[in-house]
Amino acid sequence: MKFSTTFTTRRCVVRLRRSAAVCARPGIACMRRRGLTLVESLMAAVVLSIVATSALLPFTAGASHALAAIRLQKATAYGQAMMEEVLARPFYGPDGTTNPPGPDTAFEDRRQRYDDLDDFSGFTEQITGMRDYINQPITDPDAAGLWRDVTITYVSFPDQQAADTNSYILVRVRVWDGNALMVTLHRLVAREY
Repeated sequence: MKFSTTFTTRRCVVRLRRSAAVCARPGIACMRRRGLTLVESLMAAVVLSIVATSALLPFTAGASHALAAIRLQKATAYGQAMMEEVLARPFYGPDGTTNPPGPDTAFEDRRQRYDDLDDFSGFTEQITGMRDYINQPITDPDAAGLWRDVTITYVSFPDQQAADTNSYILVRVRVWDGNALMVTLHRLVAREY
């Protein structure tokens, strides 16, 4: 009897391996097909979520870099616009002299009234937010939180004559995103002869 049980079990195992069917004789110890357990299905879900997350990570990082690049492009464009506005002013004021950097009179209380380059020194939009050259708020949603400041400095060079102190102006325009500096632009302007 023992021989036939072993033979039957082997035959059942062989049948299971070939056709993956369940043993046809009840009571005989043979391998039975198992179902997917809860633990196995949870492990499969965890592995699938890890694979999906790692596959999507480069795309989300790429999207955030694209948004940062757009923001930097806007900051550069608005900085260049401010630089062009400053450079559109003459080197000297209407009286033909150079004054210390900053507005010359109390009348020059906003940038539309600035009459020369050095009037822009100390100009900032930190409190008011960015405005265009006619003092209208810039409503571009990509520019929200950006602001600019301008610094004007008279510079001299080593071989320059000692009496010639106001021949060159260094214009610096910075664009900020909140408290983070985004762009700094410099331009050296020479006096007209």
